Amino acid sequence: MEWHDIQLDAYAPVTGIQIVVNGKNARSQGVELEVQAAVTNELSATVGGSYTDAHLTQDFIKANFVGRQGDRLPLVPKKQLTARWTMLFRSRRIGISRFMWMPPIEVTSTPRSNNLNTMSPTM
Repeated sequence: MEWHDIQLDAYAPVTGIQIVVNGKNARSQGVELEVQAAVTNELSATVGGSYTDAHLTQDFIKANFVGRQGDRLPLVPKKQLTARWTMLFRSRRIGISRFMWMPPIEVTSTPRSNNLNTMSPTM
């Protein structure tokens, strides 16, 4: 997906308050796979995973923030895994359990040239 004039979540450098910054262009592409199987007549299991490459495609400077071409989009996990099971009893769902994993996403405000800051995550 191509984004034009994307809005990005960021954190104010001094207060740490979450804000929205207007960026320029970005691209997000990836793959997702999900498999579901009936383990028994009453129990089904689902396993899935995804990989996302989401990054800026154009430099921008807005107030105290700078985004460089190639910076990953903030708060977008690169990898993600999910697992779920569902149990039925007399044709009614009685239990669902879900597990989700993704690597920690750290959002940084690191000084760059001209004392500007970036809001790119590091993984």
